[in-house]
Amino acid sequence: MAKALFVLGQAASGKTQFARKFIKAQLKKKHAWCLMDKDTSGARLSEALMRTLGFNPNDKDSIEYKEHVRDLEYQACLDIAREQLRLGLNVVLPGPWTKEVNDGTLFDIDKLGFPFGTKIAHVYVDTPLDELQKRIINRKKTRDEWKLNNWSEYSKCLLMPQAIRDRNTLIINNKQEFERQEREILRLFKL
Repeated sequence: MAKALFVLGQAASGKTQFARKFIKAQLKKKHAWCLMDKDTSGARLSEALMRTLGFNPNDKDSIEYKEHVRDLEYQACLDIAREQLRLGLNVVLPGPWTKEVNDGTLFDIDKLGFPFGTKIAHVYVDTPLDELQKRIINRKKTRDEWKLNNWSEYSKCLLMPQAIRDRNTLIINNKQEFERQEREILRLFKL
């Protein structure tokens, strides 16, 4: 059966970087995985929708984004992932997925709408707050302007979700040995 790996963490924690590294390592071993990055699958549409609604198209943190656009972006990513899983392809989904973590959706293949038998696993990329801020500054993305301009307010929501701790999610960081992390992830899938 196909597998879905959720790589969780805060903005700029290295989720997508880790997902790409994992996929490249798996491809070397002739195991195919698809990257399902919600930013890639939905950013253009999200920006256009925010602009049409009269909001800042680069905003990913406001109440307006969360009320009108956020769920559409995440659901589009899940729709594409479901299609890949039905074809038997493995997927890696980097993203915060905070709402889905907190309401339990991310841990239930039925709530996710994934095909019967899909194996799911989760890792959380934990990165210190000062390093997150440096990474956000260094990546120079317009979508991060609100975060940086409102850092004291934004940083308050950067705590690891309690659901991650409650579910004994594998916690990694970018300073650990990658091969060990890869083995631990494969063990989650019982491979």
